[in-house]
Amino acid sequence: MSWLRLLVAVVGVAGGVVVDSWAFDMDQPLQWLPDLAVGVVLIVAGAALAARVRGTGVLLIATGMAWFAGTALPEATYWHRGVLVHLLVSYAGMRSVSRSGWLLVGVGYAAAVVPFWRDDATSLVAGSIALAVSAAGLHRTRRRRQHTRQVACGVGAGLATVVLLAAVAHLIWPVEAALPSLLAYEAALVVAVGALWAGLRPAGVTAVTDLVVELGHIRSDPLRDALADALGDPRRTDRVLAGVPGGLRRRRGRGAEPTGRRPAEVDESRPGRSSVRGVAA
Repeated sequence: MSWLRLLVAVVGVAGGVVVDSWAFDMDQPLQWLPDLAVGVVLIVAGAALAARVRGTGVLLIATGMAWFAGTALPEATYWHRGVLVHLLVSYAGMRSVSRSGWLLVGVGYAAAVVPFWRDDATSLVAGSIALAVSAAGLHRTRRRRQHTRQVACGVGAGLATVVLLAAVAHLIWPVEAALPSLLAYEAALVVAVGALWAGLRPAGVTAVTDLVVELGHIRSDPLRDALADALGDPRRTDRVLAGVPGGLRRRRGRGAEPTGRRPAEVDESRPGRSSVRGVAA
C-alpha cells in the first residue's frame, strides 16, 4: 500500500472514530461498534483495492466517507447509497459502459440526497425496484458469462433484499424492528465488501488467451464484454483487441472485419495473471 493510500485509510478511520465517539454513547456498543466497523471496512478495503482497480477502490473509500457523514449529519444518512449504486453499476471500475448504467447512477444519487429513504412505504417500493433490476441484471450476465457483473448484480440483489425486508419490518413493528434491521443492513454491507473484493479475481492466462483467439471468429460485442470481464477492467479491452489475430474493426450493425494487425503475444511464464503483451498489469 502506497503512502498516499495509507494516509487516506488512516485519516478516514481516525475521522470515523471521532465521529462515532461524538455521535454515540460509548456504553452502547451495539450502536457505535457496527457503525464504526462498516465505515472502516469500506475505507480500508477501498485503499487496498485502489492499486488493482482504481475506480472500485475510490468508490469504496467514498462510500465509507459518506457512511461516516451520515453518522454525523442526519440529512446525510443515506448519502452512502448513492455512491453504493455508482459502485455496483460501474464495477469493476468507476465509469459505466452504457447510458442506462449512467441513468441508474443518476437516479441513485438523486434518491440518496432527497428525503426518499426515510419513508418506509417509498423504501419498500424502491427496494422492490432495486431487487427487480438486480435480478434481471444477474440473469443477463449469467447468460453472457460476465463474472464481475454477476458479482455486482448479486450484491445489489442481496442489499436490496435486506432493505426490502427492513422496510416491511418497520411497517409492522415500527419501534422493535429499528435496531435489528439496522444491524442486519450493516452486516450486509460488510458481506457486500467481501463479495466485491473476492469478485476481482485475477484473470488466468488460458482464459484470456482463449477469448482473444475467439474474437477473430465471432461477433465482437458479447466476447468484448467477456474479455473485459476476464481482464477485470473494461478500459484494457481495446488494447488487447489491437493485437487480435487479423485484428478487429467494428462496423455498425455488423460483426468484425480483419485489419491485418499482428497477433497478440502471450507470455505463459507468469501464471495467474493476464499476460497478453501490451496490457498494463
